[in-house]
Amino acid sequence: MSWTRVKDEYRVFEDAAERDTLANPAKFELDIWEKRSGLPGWTYLPSVTDPQVVATPCELRIVFAPLDLPKKSTRNEFVSLFRALAIPPAFTVERVQSVSHSFGTERDATGSCAWFHFLCKHADPSAVHRRARTTLGAMRSMARDAQPLPQADYSYLRSGFFLRTTRAGNTTLVCFGATPCVRRRIEQFVSVKAWDEVSTQPYILFDLVLEGLSLEVDENVWNIGKVFGFMEHHTLSIANTSRDLITKEIFVELHNLAKHAIHLGEAIESSLLTVDGLLARVKVADSGPSSISRTGSSNSGITLTQNEVHQQLRDRLEYRKSLFQSTKLRLGSLQKRVQNSIELSFNLLTQQDSLVMIQDSNSMKVIAAITMFFLPTTAVASVLGSQLFMTSNSTGSWEVTATPLFKVMWYVAAPTTMVVAILAFFWHKYSHHHRPSPQQPLKLLVRRLTTYRQSSSKV
Repeated sequence: MSWTRVKDEYRVFEDAAERDTLANPAKFELDIWEKRSGLPGWTYLPSVTDPQVVATPCELRIVFAPLDLPKKSTRNEFVSLFRALAIPPAFTVERVQSVSHSFGTERDATGSCAWFHFLCKHADPSAVHRRARTTLGAMRSMARDAQPLPQADYSYLRSGFFLRTTRAGNTTLVCFGATPCVRRRIEQFVSVKAWDEVSTQPYILFDLVLEGLSLEVDENVWNIGKVFGFMEHHTLSIANTSRDLITKEIFVELHNLAKHAIHLGEAIESSLLTVDGLLARVKVADSGPSSISRTGSSNSGITLTQNEVHQQLRDRLEYRKSLFQSTKLRLGSLQKRVQNSIELSFNLLTQQDSLVMIQDSNSMKVIAAITMFFLPTTAVASVLGSQLFMTSNSTGSWEVTATPLFKVMWYVAAPTTMVVAILAFFWHKYSHHHRPSPQQPLKLLVRRLTTYRQSSSKV
């Protein structure tokens, strides 16, 4: 229980729902599986709109609820569901804050409860194959201002799971926004009529949830790997050819994939923390003679003591932990491959730009050679075409004589040329004197290391 009791426990959730500005109303429906004592199997209640149904006593109840986002259209229904199950306010605050990890337990007058939240980056499989067929040539044809970010994906898998166990032994699991893998795993659990062990250890339901979540995380890591595999092959193909095909758009793609990998790593770490939290709370009971029958979940009629059920749950959780760690290892290698591709793409683009600069330098050399070839002719034509010389044809032959302006031109040009040459000489000398040499940083480092060694030897 909380150390402080507030009058309105779900005020944070209600205030967040009041600030909701989305026009599309959300739909509130519950899919419920119930196992009541005295009945041979499960009872399925689809599309239930009254949250008070979960307040009735039931031996085992599994509820699939929509994601508990604070929205105006479903605020009253969610608050009613929270009150019916006595969900702690911390659970709703975590949803408002969009936490990436949480695992909590609490005891109250009605029994005990436990909960955790799950947040994971989602990679749409259909988008994966669509992006894999996107070529860099198509990206180049897009307008710069209207071009969307390649490999940008803002979808996430968000879920919340709440487990309530009463003092009478009734157990209720509520899955808010359950992922497809989680739902399939729980429906498989329902179909085989395996419920006897849950009465001994309710955390078995959380183990089923974690099994589905591990599949979701692993699938998303594989999807990101498929996208990157195409890009990695494309980058290596460019590096193995002499054509200049690398573009700057590939850096955006690679950095977005690296960002997705970071988010997936966060989801894996949070899942590992959840498993560790469950392992810390699962204690092996000391009651030896008590036993339960497994005829509902197996045809072999094997009976397990409570200690064996607890130990088996611990073994299953350790196995879940190993699966998350396996996915973490694969994600780590994927992140290193992405980093290598970023460095390779950067080197290819740098080499490509260097080749362009070399080509521009060669073009300038050609222009300079052509200029030098025609410069004497241009200079002579400019002088002869000016007013510095006069021509006459009075005697039947052409005569060329210099005008007085010819001497004035040299009186002005010679001092001006000398001044420009002197200024250029001093500027060249000044710039070389104040420009640090390439060896200066190395000399400074060696000098500091020598000083440090001398001071250390004196001490």
